[in-house]
Amino acid sequence: QSDNEASTWELQSTLTTITSPWLTIHNERLKDGGTLLDYWRVEKDDSAVIVTIHQGYFCFPRQSYRPGVGRATLDFPGGKIPPSSPLDGSSDDDDENVEMVQRQEVASNILKSELGILDTSRPSSKDDIYADFYAINAQEGYAINSSFSNQRLYGFVAILRDEVVLDTSRLSYYKEFPATVRGARELLVILPCLQCRILLLEWVQG
Repeated sequence: QSDNEASTWELQSTLTTITSPWLTIHNERLKDGGTLLDYWRVEKDDSAVIVTIHQGYFCFPRQSYRPGVGRATLDFPGGKIPPSSPLDGSSDDDDENVEMVQRQEVASNILKSELGILDTSRPSSKDDIYADFYAINAQEGYAINSSFSNQRLYGFVAILRDEVVLDTSRLSYYKEFPATVRGARELLVILPCLQCRILLLEWVQG
């Protein structure tokens, strides 16, 4: 075993499991070599955050109250990604491609919901394409807190078509931060969300 390889802990027993609509908490007894450890871990749905640009500016939904910090915060559009179901008779590669498509569909729905995209603004085509999407980390996602949770972050960039009309009453800082490297740096001064910040930095790096 090399210095870069850690031994896998062996699950000995599950002591407690607490379930809720939002997450599941497990208290487990694990064995690390000859040492027994009681450990807590959380199972949560993965999350998506969408770095959104409209007419050359970063775009944000209206600030929402966050119970964890006790105040409203500025965030890019985001939400949870429900687990997908494997396809019968499909290969792992097929399932992975389906999951990538499903994650992007979820991200698209989040964007429509949070930004107040008006029906009259959408192109009159059967595909209803209102933004160009691309994934920042489509394959693996980023582990948000690997010592405590299985949750992963999937990042997207959405460039809204210029003709799209937004309900500005549902937005924050509308057209205040240009989608440039300088604008991103100015935005980082006031952006508290770590997930949003890391994806913004990924966008800056290209």
